[in-house]
Amino acid sequence: MFFVIFVGVFVFYMLFYAIYNFHSTKVEKADIYNHDSLLEIVWTILPAIILLFIATPSFTLLYSLDELINPQLTVKVIGHQWYWSYEISDFISTSSKGNIEFDSYMMPTEKLINTPFLGCRLLVSRPELVLPAKTHIRLLITSADVLHSWAIPSFELK
Repeated sequence: MFFVIFVGVFVFYMLFYAIYNFHSTKVEKADIYNHDSLLEIVWTILPAIILLFIATPSFTLLYSLDELINPQLTVKVIGHQWYWSYEISDFISTSSKGNIEFDSYMMPTEKLINTPFLGCRLLVSRPELVLPAKTHIRLLITSADVLHSWAIPSFELK
C-alpha cells in the first residue's frame, strides 16, 4: 500500500505541475518538441523496478505457502448460507471415521442481550471451533453455496 500511495501522489503531483506550469495562459507557444531518449528509458524502467519491489514480498509469501509441512491437525471449514460446517481430520477419536464433524450456527441476538458478546452480534456462533495451541494446523476453507467472511480472532485471521 505504501508503494501505491507513493506512486499515486507522485503521478498526481507531476500532472498538477504540468497543468499549472504549461497552461495556455502562461505559455503561448510550446518550445521545440524534442525526443528525449533518457526520459523514455527512465519512465519505462522506473515503473518496472517499482513493480519488482512490490512483487518481491508476494513471491516470498507464495513460496512459503507452497512449503510442504505435515500438519498435526487439518480443519476443513465449509461455508453455508447461514452456518459453518467444520470437519477436523488427523485426529484420534472414538468415531469409526476418525473425523470430528459439526455445524456452527450464529447466536441469535436475543441470547446476546445479557452477555459480553453484545457488540459482536454477527461474529458469535455456537458451538465454537476450539483448536489446540502451539500446533501446526492446516485450514482448508471452502463453501457449499456461498462464502462469507470467516474469522478466528485469536489467530488474527479473517
